[in-house]
Amino acid sequence: MTKAELAALVGVVALLLTLPSSAQNHAPNPYVADATWAEAPPGRLFGASGAVYPARDGTGNVWVAERCGVNDCSDRADIDPIVLYSPEGKVLRSFGAGIFLWPHGIFVDHDDNVWITDARGDGERGHQIHKFSSTGERLQSLGIAGVGGLGEKIFNAPSDVVVSADGTIFVADGHNIDGNNRIVKLAPDGSFLAAWGETGGENGQLRDPHALAMDSQGRLFVGDRRNKRVQIFDQDGTHLASWYQFGGPSGLFIDDNDMLYVCDNESSDTRTDGFLRGIRIGSVTNGRVIAFIPDPEIDADGSPTEGVAADAAGNVYGAEVGKGRLVRYVPAARAASDAPFSNPEPVAVRARPPGVAGAGLSIEEPFVSRDGRWLFFNSGEKEGNKDLHYVAILSANRVELWRGEAGDRHRAELVRRARTPRPHRLRARLSGEDKLADLSGGEGPALPISPWRRSNP
Repeated sequence: MTKAELAALVGVVALLLTLPSSAQNHAPNPYVADATWAEAPPGRLFGASGAVYPARDGTGNVWVAERCGVNDCSDRADIDPIVLYSPEGKVLRSFGAGIFLWPHGIFVDHDDNVWITDARGDGERGHQIHKFSSTGERLQSLGIAGVGGLGEKIFNAPSDVVVSADGTIFVADGHNIDGNNRIVKLAPDGSFLAAWGETGGENGQLRDPHALAMDSQGRLFVGDRRNKRVQIFDQDGTHLASWYQFGGPSGLFIDDNDMLYVCDNESSDTRTDGFLRGIRIGSVTNGRVIAFIPDPEIDADGSPTEGVAADAAGNVYGAEVGKGRLVRYVPAARAASDAPFSNPEPVAVRARPPGVAGAGLSIEEPFVSRDGRWLFFNSGEKEGNKDLHYVAILSANRVELWRGEAGDRHRAELVRRARTPRPHRLRARLSGEDKLADLSGGEGPALPISPWRRSNP
């Protein structure tokens, strides 16, 4: 590709990114997935979950609501579904046994209280929103236990909850297309203030208000899932905007920098106008999608990642219904500090395909991660009697390459992280053709390879 062709392509991509209704699948993915970060609660499996939220106390801990080791707590009254994880993925404490049927939405307020919605009912439990202290004391319950309906003090399968800085409570009331399809505004004591929304596809109407988030201006973002859009309201219910560029939102989160994280677990390229499932990230200021984390599940009809959050350290969390796990996505540059080999050093080399004579680095036995961010390969080089291996971290505009001693143990560790060896994905990622030389220029000028520099912890 010539420089002129490349410049034209960049211009087209930039234009597409400004179109709010186009499928935003091609933004860079600057994260590495760690699916083994969170341990299961003691003595049981981790259940289906669509609810994750960082603690507000500065500890780096993360709250999760999961469904009692399966996808329903109705016959598991002895299991705590609300779990607190340390930054290392260890279970610190849990609570909530016997209270929930189907934990669905989660919010942590400015006092570090934990709010959970229960989106099913059996006549005795459910259709409620519960507020807990960070130690698990139940402080408040909204709605009528076990009874679903439409009114000022009753809900029908509430999906999510958000609490503003002044204590005002907002509830996304309704799950699935035939629910209440409204947003309910309550005073801090739970008394009714207002409600808006009805079933439909026009601005201000809703079909499955599945998620809520609030930005620093106090605007309310609603994941209008079946209408495949994010609607934005002020706190009195005035419609401000509808954004379609984030896909079909199942989960929303806005961090302290006003970055919006939208989890789309319903789309596929055959079902939703070209949108692919995954987590899209963009600013609440302009709605432009700047990053896209592809969903780890291949099955286009599955329901994997339904909840999303981000912590102050820049990690993104995906709570999965289908797989029943909590995945942490770590910024790629920081993940390089855990590169699976000893004595790493940055290098700048020119690559050549296996079996091709000439100067440069031979790429042999390549393994690439499913998300296309990690490449591990054998160079055929030796240092003394030890083999040298390489790890490349692929980013949007450069290749970061590290070299070090490695053996079968290190190879197995990277392959475990990557989940599957996919050299064909590498070829498509780097050049779009069936060749590997483009990693750093082949026989032509070497592409710039910027050594990754360790940052102090």
